[in-house]
Amino acid sequence: MKTAYKILIIVALLGVGGFALFYLFNKVEVPIPVEEGVGVLFPGFREIPEKSSQPETGTSTESVVVSKLSDTPVFDFWINRDTNEVYSITNEGTVFVAKTGDDANLNTQPLDVLNSIVPNGKGNKVIASFGDPQRPRWGVFDVVDGFWKPLPDNISSLSWGADDDTLVGVSDDGTSNKLVLFDISKNPVRTTILEEDFRIKDVLFSWTEGDLFLIFEKPSSLVKGRVWEFNSKNKTLRTIESGKNGLSLIFSPAGNYALQFSNPNNLLVTDKKLEPVLPLFMTTLPEKCGFGEERLFCFVPQDADAFLKKTLPDDYLQKRVYSVDDLVAVEPESGESITLMESGTEEFDPYDGKHIQAVKGSVYFLNQYDNFVYEARIPESFYTTRESAGPLERFDETNEPLPF
Repeated sequence: MKTAYKILIIVALLGVGGFALFYLFNKVEVPIPVEEGVGVLFPGFREIPEKSSQPETGTSTESVVVSKLSDTPVFDFWINRDTNEVYSITNEGTVFVAKTGDDANLNTQPLDVLNSIVPNGKGNKVIASFGDPQRPRWGVFDVVDGFWKPLPDNISSLSWGADDDTLVGVSDDGTSNKLVLFDISKNPVRTTILEEDFRIKDVLFSWTEGDLFLIFEKPSSLVKGRVWEFNSKNKTLRTIESGKNGLSLIFSPAGNYALQFSNPNNLLVTDKKLEPVLPLFMTTLPEKCGFGEERLFCFVPQDADAFLKKTLPDDYLQKRVYSVDDLVAVEPESGESITLMESGTEEFDPYDGKHIQAVKGSVYFLNQYDNFVYEARIPESFYTTRESAGPLERFDETNEPLPF
């Protein structure tokens, strides 16, 4: 009898164990691939509710309220700094402005597949590249008149110049690449050649002041990124940075500061000449950060070790890696990072935040998991508590006000 009881007990335990294993394996979710431009829903990512015609209350903790802002997945977004309106653009070039209820469609003019957008500092105009990435076409969208203005053919790279009517870029006339200024206030667009034989490839631009602008190579771990300063009046080129592996940069809306990343895991705030101002001791990329008027905001991967094992910034920029992030604010006086939100918890879905835009009281971001635009509202108490200690100062020893 004892032997029979033992056999029954063993059979019962095996049955329970088998059921537990079956339950466990059936609970594991596989990432669900969805159509291009929508993203991937990862395990634990809750179904996104439809936006109500009433203002969304979002998900909240004691510090932050997060709400989905866009009606549909988008390519990217920007903010009109004069009105604080949030604009988004789809892969097909349709522009929306976020509204309570349905977003307002500002245009119905279709474009080929979108490659990139660059808003101006005010956010009332945006230039866009679309079509074949090797030979893209370009246009300018004005949020006031709601129309796309075509730009000359054969432009390979483009950014904003000294004002809202000037662009700087590289144009290929079939014989050589030329460094060119474009005056978009004229019809047709007027071009001024700065350099007849411009041999630096795959570049971006940032206008700093007066006649000066920076030329820097697109970020990649495969090359040592270089930076030059070009004087558009004297037509002289000066080396600012001779080469850093994986060099990646974003600039504040006013162009006074930059956030710079290079391998291995070097992150710092610089001035507009890329002189170091403040080292940051956290693991993230400039593409996951944004300058507010008084603070720097970043989405920081919770698993820093796993993030750093990837080839950065390439793997992230090409969507070969996703992260679950904390939203942090960086204090300009000390470089202290203050965690405002931990995503992937009971309170928040997982957020892989990028392309951060910040205005006082709100941090807007694109969630790489689903490509919707979200707003993280920061309570007033956060600002009043921090400001009670005294006015914010510059990161360096000059102690001048910090005008991001």
